[in-house]
Amino acid sequence: MNQGQSRGVRIYDNRHACYFCEKVVLHIKEHLKTHRNQDMVKDILKSDQPNFTSLRKFGDDRHNRKCVEKKQGEIILARRPKGKFDVTDYGPCPNCREWVMLDHLKLHYRHCQSHEKNTVKMRRKDLVFQAQVLAGHLKDEPSSLMSKEVLPIMTRDVMSQTAQNDPLVMALGESWLRRNRGNVEKRKYYASSRMRLCARLLLALRDTKSNKDEKTYLEEGDDDEGDGDVKCEALVPKADDSKGLWHYLKPNHFDDIVLAAIKCAIPNADDEDDLLAPSNAIMLKYDLHRLINSKWAMIVKNGSADDEEAKNCKTLLALMDLEWEERVTRFARLVLARRKYEYKNELPSPKDIEQITKYLRKELDHLELVADNFRRLVALCQARILLYNKRRSGEVETIKLQCYASRSKPSDGIDESLESDLSPVEKHLLESQEFLRVRGKRGRPVPVIIPPDAKRALAFLASVKGRRSSGIVEGNPYLFPNSVNHYARAYESLRFVCGELDLRAPHKITSVSMRKYMATLTQMMNLDKNQLEWVYSHLGHTKKVHKEHYRQLSGLVEKTQVSKILLIQDLNLTSKFRGQKLDDFDIRDLVLPDADTQLHSSDHLSIPVQNMDPEECMYSEEAANEEATEEKDEEEDELDEAKEKTPRVSRQRWTAAEMKELKEYFSDFLKTKTTPRQAVIEKMKKKSEKANGVLHLRANHLIIKKISYINHSK
Repeated sequence: MNQGQSRGVRIYDNRHACYFCEKVVLHIKEHLKTHRNQDMVKDILKSDQPNFTSLRKFGDDRHNRKCVEKKQGEIILARRPKGKFDVTDYGPCPNCREWVMLDHLKLHYRHCQSHEKNTVKMRRKDLVFQAQVLAGHLKDEPSSLMSKEVLPIMTRDVMSQTAQNDPLVMALGESWLRRNRGNVEKRKYYASSRMRLCARLLLALRDTKSNKDEKTYLEEGDDDEGDGDVKCEALVPKADDSKGLWHYLKPNHFDDIVLAAIKCAIPNADDEDDLLAPSNAIMLKYDLHRLINSKWAMIVKNGSADDEEAKNCKTLLALMDLEWEERVTRFARLVLARRKYEYKNELPSPKDIEQITKYLRKELDHLELVADNFRRLVALCQARILLYNKRRSGEVETIKLQCYASRSKPSDGIDESLESDLSPVEKHLLESQEFLRVRGKRGRPVPVIIPPDAKRALAFLASVKGRRSSGIVEGNPYLFPNSVNHYARAYESLRFVCGELDLRAPHKITSVSMRKYMATLTQMMNLDKNQLEWVYSHLGHTKKVHKEHYRQLSGLVEKTQVSKILLIQDLNLTSKFRGQKLDDFDIRDLVLPDADTQLHSSDHLSIPVQNMDPEECMYSEEAANEEATEEKDEEEDELDEAKEKTPRVSRQRWTAAEMKELKEYFSDFLKTKTTPRQAVIEKMKKKSEKANGVLHLRANHLIIKKISYINHSK
């Protein structure tokens, strides 16, 4: 791959591949004229100004796809890379087939669509997905990564079998693997769950279509006479298991797709107005977009964008943009909103947290460091670090030995002037605790503080002698290993510890509830802006997520603080407390006399008690987290698009005086059809200024562009 041009030296050696003979030539425009017998070339030559740009891009695209397939050859790009080159970072534009960097594909697509009357808006992820399929980065057959990581962990049932036999679902799994390439520990689970969800959709589609055909046949059979019973049983249509998503992703099946998506959200439910898993219906929208785009790209690779099947894909995408929000998404979000109002805050009990903490400290201090206690030490350390740091379970369980070995020890990297200003308590905390960083959500580094009571046990878990004597597989990279070359699950460790204690509500002790607990109780600590920023930076999310998703509406704050303001307003005592802080309001005379007459109206309400199994709580939280992830992806797309929108620059026409000076000062360059350099332009601008001209007011790059345009238009 030829690198970019050197500084100050322009290289004119761009080569392009011929669409017809596949030769790579230097002057593609002149070469294409030698194929004047081809219909496409004839049509171009009929115009007043023949433009071979589109044909050139299609020829380059065909050449590049063959190089990717053979894994050899030179890739022809729109712009030469200046740094390290990776072919998987590039792909063809679905509209014009020019190969550009996938990170810049959205901007390029807008530009090439601006020259057409019928523009189609597409999301950045859909464009990248189509480009990856067109380029051959995503293949119908499972990649080595898919075969090694995803397929072995999928449960052996009808859904997994359906997913593995459908090429579109497999392509979707490959896409999820590539999107989460950096998250080595969790990417296989993301790909597997989305593949199984789409397989469930396919099974629901087959069932819906079969029931509809059966109903239609029976209605038509009512008018027949004779031995209808035997005939009917023999001829009732059966579900065709061979039909995959390729068959159903058509505009005439759109109503069936909507019905199947809703069925995926109400598994085994009798009431269709109460979706058991509304997030499934929301997530299917994004996966269906990728599936349709994958189908379109596969068709275009083997045919043309004008093919009837390809047009059907575009029509189905338009239908989804028009009707899916109203028929599926809004329905699902209404269920989620209703549950939010009916949901009772499931924050853990402070007494339970105190009991677990004391138990973990005691066990970690006194438990003997021997091979027989290795598994127990793993569970205790995982639970201690997770509860102390309020980390996500996936962040704790995937801590690696290398990360632990590079932890910062007391006073590492602390400036002496800052250390001298610390209080005795802060100095003790600094000297007794260790600190490391792990991979958090979206690849951002998040902190993990190691309390002093866990140091001894962690040192044993990381030691070569302790791991070897405990039978840990040599080469296991994780600090908390399991019996194979993998890591122990932090959720199971937490459940194990809770099971050893007599807690009030053990099912409320989860990583998510502990994070919500911390975010909620910080409301009562009167933290300033900087201190609050420390909290949500430690938790590993933004201020908006902290307030909207983690911080619960605390009844304590409402009943003890906000109610003071409401009482003062009701009794018209605002002037009495003017200028005072809320904590200084003394309203004992207003409240205490009526304390004995409080009514506990909740004791008389007839509310059905819904007992939820702890496992169901876990799965509902995981579904909610996945939905939040998809919504954040869409928010990021919108932010990316907002960044890409550059302010419109008003262009100033070239006047006759400017054109006269341009032709006078740069006549030699116009004759030789070359472009001047910066030094020459500065010299000519000084001449223009000295002669009281107007050309010196133009920017250098505009003068270069104008001269280049004149040279190319001759």
